Amino acid sequence: LWHFEKRIEKQYAELEEYKNNLDIALEAGSVSVWLYDYEKEVYHQLRGDMICGVNIMNDKELKNIFHPDDYINYSEILASLKRGDLERAEAVFRCFNKDGTYHYIESKMIANRDKYGKVVTLTGTQKDVTKIYLYRKEMSTMFNKLKFAIQTANMVIWEYDSIKRYFITYNDPIADYKDNAIIYLEDYIKYMHPQD
Repeated sequence: LWHFEKRIEKQYAELEEYKNNLDIALEAGSVSVWLYDYEKEVYHQLRGDMICGVNIMNDKELKNIFHPDDYINYSEILASLKRGDLERAEAVFRCFNKDGTYHYIESKMIANRDKYGKVVTLTGTQKDVTKIYLYRKEMSTMFNKLKFAIQTANMVIWEYDSIKRYFITYNDPIADYKDNAIIYLEDYIKYMHPQD
């Protein structure tokens, strides 16, 4: 009996260490964890911040902070997971934050089944990826402006891969003005003036 108690004690200590390591990893990644109970239709925050800083308990409260289009998408994902059409899902939703703006929240979800195979809960993670989305949007805008400037100036931009011996061109008439077109050196030379 003494050995059994010591083994349980050791396993409990190991479990606590695993839990602490998981908490540290989640904290490092700014990831929160939640649980949705399908039967009671309530959310439980297991770790980290609440969704957009709001203590969400049910779907009605969630509907109030989600962007209307994203709430429809989320509801469809929730239903698909419950039916068993999906085992897991991943999506980005916009939710109204307490700072008065919409934030982009990346959520990953997995269905949990009881011993009869029925989906009873949903475990999910969430992470605020607003900065990433805004950065991508800014980069896309800058890229489009640059592309417009290159086209307006009738410029051709290219990169040459000396190992594979081809050009990657942008706005090149030889490549029908396609971006990232690959033109091999031999083909490119065909279009050059003989004296060049």
